Amino acid sequence: MIIQKPPEVDKRAVGCVLLYKDRYLLVHRTKDNLWGSVAGSVHQEETPQQAIERELKEELGLKIKPRVCTTTYHQYNQQKVAYHLFVHKFKEDPKKNIALNEEAYTYRWLTLKEAKKLPLFEDEEYCLELVHKWR
Repeated sequence: MIIQKPPEVDKRAVGCVLLYKDRYLLVHRTKDNLWGSVAGSVHQEETPQQAIERELKEELGLKIKPRVCTTTYHQYNQQKVAYHLFVHKFKEDPKKNIALNEEAYTYRWLTLKEAKKLPLFEDEEYCLELVHKWR
């Protein structure tokens, strides 16, 4: 659930919306069988930028430096989360560089309309729409 910025957060997380030719890359997650962007927790010693670069490398095998889009705030199971949202637009098809790890079954490049038809991770649609307006 999206919430207003709380005085304190319980957790910091990152996510990255990846774009190529007006399509969004979503991964089909093994953990919960939902679709979503590459995302994960920020470790205590990391900046959000370092965390998203690590997550992209771990989950997709990509060495890229996405740019910050915004920070949104969410509540999941009584935990208040600061979610640092990043975006990266590919100029060339990254398919040959993508190597999924065990966290995902597969990935797909989708239009926003196609993505909305999938079972998405909580608040994923909100984040995709934010990036869609922002880009």
